[in-house]
Amino acid sequence: MEPTERKPHEIKEFQTNSRLEAFSDGVFAIVITLLVLELTIPELRNHDSKQELFEALYSIRNKLLSYALCFLFVGQLWISHSNLFRIVRKTDINLFWLNNFLLMCVCLFPFVAGIIGDYPRNPGAMMVFGILYSVTGVAFCAMAIYCSVKKFLTNALPEERLKKGSIYMISMMTLSVIPVFIAEYNPAMALACYFLLTVGYIFGQKFFVLKEK
Repeated sequence: MEPTERKPHEIKEFQTNSRLEAFSDGVFAIVITLLVLELTIPELRNHDSKQELFEALYSIRNKLLSYALCFLFVGQLWISHSNLFRIVRKTDINLFWLNNFLLMCVCLFPFVAGIIGDYPRNPGAMMVFGILYSVTGVAFCAMAIYCSVKKFLTNALPEERLKKGSIYMISMMTLSVIPVFIAEYNPAMALACYFLLTVGYIFGQKFFVLKEK
């Protein structure tokens, strides 16, 4: 029996978000896992020496810092992504590609974490991280704005809170460019700025959390 050809009016322009969310969750989970693979310590000469072990851990302190920063940023991005798609009622092919671009940026974080872990005093290393950090923020905001313009969002979130949250997040995204220039003169200060910005992003999620009835 030959398959029945679907008529043009029967083809849906919009799709549900389940496949997009499932794919995105998988990518976020893999990236979070890959981050920890950058953490290795030098082989100990004396395997029973507690002091030597602590010295080895101290020697990779910069890698631990880069891991913590990237984990927090990617983790909060995943939560933001989850919060966004709780209020997105439908998607289209353009949203899928915007989401793919966001995930492409996210996938680079293990690579960049390795760079700033190995070369913490190199301004270029922190600048590369800063550029990725900012571009990822832009990618997420672009996706959220597209959903708003196309009226893909439900009314589950109060409009006033959505507006305040959007202004807050766009402000954070704009501020994330500043440490890129600070890195040229003080990479350590730039790193500290990105930790503060990440905490700011985490704080800003309160605007987008749906209250349980």
